[in-house]
Amino acid sequence: MAEGPVADAVVRATYLAPIVSAIIAFTLGLLAERWSARRPRLLWFWGHNSSVQIPAHPGQAPLFINSHSVAISNTGRGTAHNVCVNHTTLQGIYFRVFPITAYVQEPIPGAGGERIRFHTLVAGSSVWIHYVAIGIITDNIMLSCEGDEGAAKSVNVGPQRIFPRWIRWANLGGFSVGVGFLAYWAIRFGVLLVHLASQ
Repeated sequence: MAEGPVADAVVRATYLAPIVSAIIAFTLGLLAERWSARRPRLLWFWGHNSSVQIPAHPGQAPLFINSHSVAISNTGRGTAHNVCVNHTTLQGIYFRVFPITAYVQEPIPGAGGERIRFHTLVAGSSVWIHYVAIGIITDNIMLSCEGDEGAAKSVNVGPQRIFPRWIRWANLGGFSVGVGFLAYWAIRFGVLLVHLASQ
């Protein structure tokens, strides 16, 4: 084995590798947490879509009652502002917001159509909009959902278990450990290359 400054550097790097990898893993985990902190994250998804036919009296056309629902959720850690649900029209359509939340029904500026605007949607909260109309198909009236912080993402959802926060922290810890493991062996591999080059 060669002696001198290169050999000393190899020895120091070997002992420092676990410490450096731990620092890298901690820093990346902290940056990931800070990046996601205090930022709203809007999602929207369909709740249900149904149509009911009411039998008519003889000589009359049957009556169709159409309904659907949309959920808007802020899964981030910051408050979303001016959350707008844009529609082609709301004429002849009845809707209800649940839970009871302050909103404004207004025209979409410069674009036509109408929107339901919520002033704020705090972190971790959701609102449902239930639409009902007679003889009008309601599931094609929604255009988009957006807030001051950006557009809401449309997601496909189904029944699922909601895990507690400690499990999410455990996942973050596992990610940090994995990154640290990779960093450790990357440093060891670099040390090996330096060692081979110094022989």
